[in-house]
Amino acid sequence: MAAGSQALQTLLIAAALAAGIPFAHAADWDRKYTFQGPASVRLEATEAKLRIRGGDVKWMEAHVATIGWTIGDEGVAVVESQQEDIVSLGVRTPPVFFGVGARRVQVDLIVPRTLSLIARTGDGEVEAEGFGGDVHLNSGLGPIAALRMDGFLDAQTGDGGMNVSGRFERLNLKTRDGAIEVKLAEGSKVSVPWKMQTGGGDIRVVFAGQLACNVDAKTDEGRVAVEVPVEQTKRSGGSLRGQIGGGGQRLTMRTRAGTITLRRTGGEAR
Repeated sequence: MAAGSQALQTLLIAAALAAGIPFAHAADWDRKYTFQGPASVRLEATEAKLRIRGGDVKWMEAHVATIGWTIGDEGVAVVESQQEDIVSLGVRTPPVFFGVGARRVQVDLIVPRTLSLIARTGDGEVEAEGFGGDVHLNSGLGPIAALRMDGFLDAQTGDGGMNVSGRFERLNLKTRDGAIEVKLAEGSKVSVPWKMQTGGGDIRVVFAGQLACNVDAKTDEGRVAVEVPVEQTKRSGGSLRGQIGGGGQRLTMRTRAGTITLRRTGGEAR
């Protein structure tokens, strides 16, 4: 057993015991993939927490750890393939579960700093940190955190908050229920239309340096608060449209119930 997988399995067991849940089966699975060119990775899980970390590497390490499931026959199925620099990894839990005790599945990836990634889980948290490229994150049920990212990010969850930071050129975020927190590093550019949408919760965007875009913000129940100068402003109830930084592509922000805040680092929203 690899040291990383053993540590991950130990953490899962400790979490289960701390929650007062009887311990059941524990299993783990490991694989390493090497890349000669730009990496393309697709990860799909039916019910798992996903943790993805970037590193200065030309390979990917994958670790699957479970509690309450075996891996293999009648347990969690791990289906994987590699064709040149394209890796596909599927982690599937059985459709029916009988018994008592803890049940956990966690997938950890270490990936190159730049890649094309699609990562989806039907039920579980998604955590990503320290890489970029063309990244798509999706959870049917669970929060999403994507920190110190770079490039293009599309993230969506059926239920849960979103915490995002990095330097972006494309950014699309959507949750049916939960707050959206965004910290834009200096150099971020709204080079194509961006959209942030939640069915219920605040949207808070803080940026460093300069940001040029056309702002289109609307809340059904709440207010829009901006600290930066807005040109050609149009306000109506809980909506605001205007240009910041001379204008550009559209930054759309929508919430049914919550406050929308846009400010530059160091300022206070009003």
